[in-house]
Amino acid sequence: MKIETKRTVLYNRHKEQGATFSDFGGYTMPLWYNSAVKEHISVLKNAGLFDTSHMSIITIHGSDSHKLINRTFSRDITKYKNNRAVYGLFLNTDNTVIDDAIVYKIDDETVLIVVNAGMSSPVIKFIESQNVYGAIVSDKTELLGKVDIQGPYSLRIMETLYGKEMCNNFPFFSFKGTFDDVLISRSGYTGEFGFEIIADMEKIPKIWDSLLEIGREYQITPCGLAARDSLRVGANLPLSHQDIGAWEFGNTPWDFALDREPGLKGVYTYPFVGYDLRKLHSNSGDVIYNNKSIGRVLSCVTEVSLTRVDNKILSVTSPDLPEDTKVKGLVSGFLQVNRKLDYGENVILSDFKRELKVEIVKDIRPNRTAKKSIEYIRRNYE
Repeated sequence: MKIETKRTVLYNRHKEQGATFSDFGGYTMPLWYNSAVKEHISVLKNAGLFDTSHMSIITIHGSDSHKLINRTFSRDITKYKNNRAVYGLFLNTDNTVIDDAIVYKIDDETVLIVVNAGMSSPVIKFIESQNVYGAIVSDKTELLGKVDIQGPYSLRIMETLYGKEMCNNFPFFSFKGTFDDVLISRSGYTGEFGFEIIADMEKIPKIWDSLLEIGREYQITPCGLAARDSLRVGANLPLSHQDIGAWEFGNTPWDFALDREPGLKGVYTYPFVGYDLRKLHSNSGDVIYNNKSIGRVLSCVTEVSLTRVDNKILSVTSPDLPEDTKVKGLVSGFLQVNRKLDYGENVILSDFKRELKVEIVKDIRPNRTAKKSIEYIRRNYE
């Protein structure tokens, strides 16, 4: 029996714009519009607009809501002021990952949580299993929508729509407004400067249309899931249920997701970058070191903005990229192995049909703008 997929409130707009669709997390979502490569590059150089209304949104309210979050989440939100957002993980008691999430500390009694599509039910079930405080846990997925504008010119577009003053004094991973009206967060998953916008579902189409209209001057591009994945990997961030999932979390590049000691021993996750654009299917290959299998391939994508010059990894936005260099992309992603490796070491990824030499790296895409100040973006992207 075929299960009917859901559609976001923006489905007809995606269809009108010629999107190629794919099923994801129970939703029919745009995979790309014209070209996933162009969408990826647009986020690095200009601006890209993402429909993320398929994401699951949860609220927790009550005098002990922060205690409940700290009991279930990998970050201690009491360390942060109101109007700050934190990235972390919902972890089972055995340190296996239920899902990654962003938690928004609305006030002293309310938090808002964004988890991946289709994950509201298991996350809420887990939170409720730990809810000894009587906090009110609510699924807002059908009521609240979300769109994200990412890329250096997103600042100019947002200043036009919401006013320049709104964008002043806006640190990375903070937010303004409230989900009862419009919540604007200076965050994202692309590695580039940008904003995530949460509002009542009925407001989302007008916000989408306004951003596209204002963004024409800055060559804004609607972006689909393919660009989202390649951008996220290039930003050195995990893809849920590929790089993190139902196994113990620890010894990873994502220590920033933890405020407590990880449980995993003897297993290590590393980023890698290859030497050309060829790739394997994600979760389909072995990691070969000294002719022996030492682990498995997790995410594996072509990071289309990367190239090597004199064996140095550069992106299309690197200031030292030689003029007229043709950038075709490099395979990138994450692997999980049973021994420590050094940055700069080479290993082989093999699916028994293709073998790829890749380099273990500390980071994937250089020269990202996500953490740059408002003042820096204003100065450099007028």
